[in-house]
Amino acid sequence: RKQWKVIREKRQLIMQREQDIFDWFLRDVDTVPFRWDRQKTINILKWFLKGFRDDFLADLQTDSDLGKIQKKYIKNLSEYLEILKTGIMKP
Repeated sequence: RKQWKVIREKRQLIMQREQDIFDWFLRDVDTVPFRWDRQKTINILKWFLKGFRDDFLADLQTDSDLGKIQKKYIKNLSEYLEILKTGIMKP
C-alpha cells in the first residue's frame, strides 16, 4: 500500500510545519474589522483551520477518493467560513 505510506508521510510533513503554514497563511489577515484584537482573532482562525485539517486527514485514512474528499472539504470550509465570518465581524 504505497499510497497509504505517501499519505502518512504527507500527514507527518504537514504536522511538522503546521505553525509555519498557518502563520504564512494568516500573515496578511486584516483584523481591523474584527471584534477582537489581532492575536485572539488569529488564534481562533488557527483553531478553526486545524480542525478542518484534522477532518481532512481523518478522511484520507478512511477514503481513497481524493476528489470526493476535496469536494466535501471545500463545501464544508465555505459554509463554515461564512458562519465564522458572520460571528466575528462587526455588525
